[in-house]
Amino acid sequence: SSGWTAKLAFGVDIAIGLSLVVIGFLSLQEAKGRDFKADINEAANEVKASEKQSALMKMNMVINGVFHGLALDGIPTLMPVLGATSVSAAVSFLLSYGAGVIVAMT
Repeated sequence: SSGWTAKLAFGVDIAIGLSLVVIGFLSLQEAKGRDFKADINEAANEVKASEKQSALMKMNMVINGVFHGLALDGIPTLMPVLGATSVSAAVSFLLSYGAGVIVAMT
C-alpha cells in the first residue's frame, strides 16, 4: 500500500512544482514591457481595478495553498488525529494545530 501513496505524493509534488512554474511564467509575461510607474498611478486613480487585481491575487494564493495542502509531506504532523479517542479530541487538536500555524506564520 505504500507504493501507491509514494506515487501519489510524488505526483502531487510534481503538480505543485508545475503550478509554481506556471505562476512564475505568467508573472514574467505580465511584467514584460510594463511601465510599473504608470501602473501605480493608474491603480491609485482606479480603486475598482485595484480591488479586482487584489481579488485575483487572493484567489491565486488560495489555489496555491490548496496545492500545497494536498502535498502528503505534512501528514506525519497530523498523525495524532488518528490516535484521538474521540471526535472532539481530534477536532480540538486540528483547531489548535491550525491556530498555531496561523500565529507562527503571521
